[in-house]
Amino acid sequence: MNRRQLHLPLVYDFQPKDPEDPYDALAVLSGRSVSGAVLVRKLKKLPRSKCRLVGYSKEDAEKVATEFNKTWETSLRVGVNDCHHYTNANTTYLSRSSSFR
Repeated sequence: MNRRQLHLPLVYDFQPKDPEDPYDALAVLSGRSVSGAVLVRKLKKLPRSKCRLVGYSKEDAEKVATEFNKTWETSLRVGVNDCHHYTNANTTYLSRSSSFR
């Protein structure tokens, strides 16, 4: 792994386990829960929009986020436990880390 690969930004997301399943789409639209999945991807570059810097960590932020992901309830329900709730909870968890600023 070269030095550039070590600094690739990570994206964390929470979405339906099968986002193309029409039955899941209907369930989500009708307010029911579906099975969700937490995704982690490395980006080749920073996005130009819909991205914000939350802070810096002296700890291994990837490790802290992975610990958080293990505790996240993966039953997805829009407005109750969706990608917005996931992002807010993950950010709060990371910012409560002792050396995160």
